[in-house]
Amino acid sequence: MNPADTNTLFVTTPLSGLAYGGGVYVGVGGLYPIASRDPYSWTTFTFTNEPPQRVPISAVAYGAGEFVGVGGNGLVATSADGSKWLQRSLPSNANLHALAYGNGTWVMLGEPDMIVSTNLAKVGASVYVASLTSFRG
Repeated sequence: MNPADTNTLFVTTPLSGLAYGGGVYVGVGGLYPIASRDPYSWTTFTFTNEPPQRVPISAVAYGAGEFVGVGGNGLVATSADGSKWLQRSLPSNANLHALAYGNGTWVMLGEPDMIVSTNLAKVGASVYVASLTSFRG
């Protein structure tokens, strides 16, 4: 890419997280995720099941063929394509701010809990919630 060919993109939502997967970019930081098939044209998407609490999505990652976004009050949302988002119900109200996928497992980090799940989309899937205070000396 030639530096003279660069463009400036103005996004009205302050972004705190960005992920790429399945040919789609997803950005988070506001109440609703934004998505794009190229890094220049972005669309805002809402939830299929509107969350009862409106908190920003603070981080997003891609793994196992889906995007997962996390936020305050235990907010976890999933999307297969970046455009249709569904809030998931987990047994934690942690303020989640980071997540990663690897070896078939999602790990979400927050305060005061860490959440581990092998399948966020499956109702009744095994979800482990560990208090981070148990990791402190």
